[in-house]
Amino acid sequence: QGVERCLSQQGTTTDQGAGKSYERRIDASLVDALYLLVNANSQKDVLAAEKRVGELMKHPAEFPMEVNERVIKATAMAGLSSLSLNLLTSLLHLHDDSGSDVDGVDDDYAFPSPMAYTAVLNALRRNGRVERLEETLTNLADAYRKLSQRTKDG
Repeated sequence: QGVERCLSQQGTTTDQGAGKSYERRIDASLVDALYLLVNANSQKDVLAAEKRVGELMKHPAEFPMEVNERVIKATAMAGLSSLSLNLLTSLLHLHDDSGSDVDGVDDDYAFPSPMAYTAVLNALRRNGRVERLEETLTNLADAYRKLSQRTKDG
């Protein structure tokens, strides 16, 4: 519901009452994929939803940071730790190594909120992936240091 709120615009009243509309088709597709994930009744449904969310989130800069964070948290809580970790990693690497921005992405966009990365860390801990958890913590610390240095220098 949080993703839906972030992406939707209050639509005009229709025959069925007030509806929600989306500026882009990809926004509606992402909301649909997340509803499929939440309402999955079998492992097959979960895997189909995971594939769909993964395809839609290939380019995280296409979505607002708050949407990315909510998708990361939702996938982590649904047990899709690999997908949530990949999404988190892609957010951390929105800037290249030279420090220049990727097509208009702000510096503050490069570091997700604790809501997102805590959900991923908890999922990794629950799954017993301690080495991956440590690696993720190191990546978070490195990304934060780089962001702090750029902010200080800039």
